[in-house]
Amino acid sequence: MARSHHESSRVRRCPYRKASLLSLALILAPFALSLVLASASVNPALPRSLLASALENFKPRGDLSGSGGGGGSSSKSGAGAASVIDGPVARLHMLSKDQTRGRCLDGSMPGYYLREGYGTGANKWILFLEGGGWCFSPRQCANRAKTDLGSSINWPSVSDVHFGGVASADAGINPGFYNWNVVLVKYCDGSSFTGGSGRKNKTEETGKTLYYRGHWNLNGVLQDLLETKNLNHGQEVLVGDVARGQ
Repeated sequence: MARSHHESSRVRRCPYRKASLLSLALILAPFALSLVLASASVNPALPRSLLASALENFKPRGDLSGSGGGGGSSSKSGAGAASVIDGPVARLHMLSKDQTRGRCLDGSMPGYYLREGYGTGANKWILFLEGGGWCFSPRQCANRAKTDLGSSINWPSVSDVHFGGVASADAGINPGFYNWNVVLVKYCDGSSFTGGSGRKNKTEETGKTLYYRGHWNLNGVLQDLLETKNLNHGQEVLVGDVARGQ
């Protein structure tokens, strides 16, 4: 039976001093937790609806509908989505085979984009988990593995995502969070960071080898942020995701 989800956004604020991979995994995993708004304590002038609507303005280029291997298009779709962020850029950080057993569907390595914070935001973080639907059969997943939602081989070195709302680098429209570290965890496993199969899955239908390792992808990114990007010294963390497609 076909599954469908409507676009949704959830943001959580989790202050802590000593982060660990386990604690962050516990923060990220239970997506059913209630929304906690941080706007009042960060900047009393910010409207309470800012964080709730922030991800609606966080628009990647192209189509991320993605079920059955769709999505990953680099075509421009709208003025907001077509513009690259002004000011600081988010650069690609790829994980290595020595760091994680994680893989994209096609076996390429996972990664994330980081726009580094500065000043008062140097130790404050916004983490986004990229969405893009699921694949539900070997054929769908094999098709998806040919796109940016199943492979990292064509990811650009600098993100082409327009960061708006709470992730905007413009202090004039985002005074509370403009200088925070912003991370976009790339999605390429087809099951929203939940796969944990250690096997290489060669499909009889297509002859392609697929990897279902999304859980390790997310853990690997968190480990890298903790060990090499000073997330372990984080003072405040906002966690959100955008889920789209079918």
